[in-house]
Amino acid sequence: MSKKSSFKPPVSQRTATPGMTKGADGRNVILCPFCKPAHELHPGFMEACGTRLQLSAVQQVVKAKYSGTICVKCGKGGGEMVRYMNAFIHTSDCSPDVMTMTEPPKFSRLAKIIYKSPKWAKMFFEKITGQIMPVDEVKPDGTRTGVTLGYFFMRGKHA
Repeated sequence: MSKKSSFKPPVSQRTATPGMTKGADGRNVILCPFCKPAHELHPGFMEACGTRLQLSAVQQVVKAKYSGTICVKCGKGGGEMVRYMNAFIHTSDCSPDVMTMTEPPKFSRLAKIIYKSPKWAKMFFEKITGQIMPVDEVKPDGTRTGVTLGYFFMRGKHA
């Protein structure tokens, strides 16, 4: 096919990073990158200028069958995985009992003392403070080193 006869659609899209500013009430406002003066954009709505703010989260998925990658949660390979910090985890929740955290929790010396106390005392204090969780060190290849980095009080739906 020659260059002159190649098909070009009559409609195309352009994308640009929207601007941001603080509104009069102190909230963040997203501004249209195409209009001068810029106006506020609202997610999911078509604006008068034809701009629609679209927000999406993107992850790179690795086919672990071919890469030999091991999941740090379950310790198994295969399936589809995504990078998590310096390691990889399955896209499906392969080990619901193992949590991944976006940032390390604040360790507590009191949590360590209660965790190592007799079972009856631990159960009594956990009713007040929330479940005590140990944080183990894990290598990037998914193996546990056997070193406990610290303990923290888990509150919320898992407690």
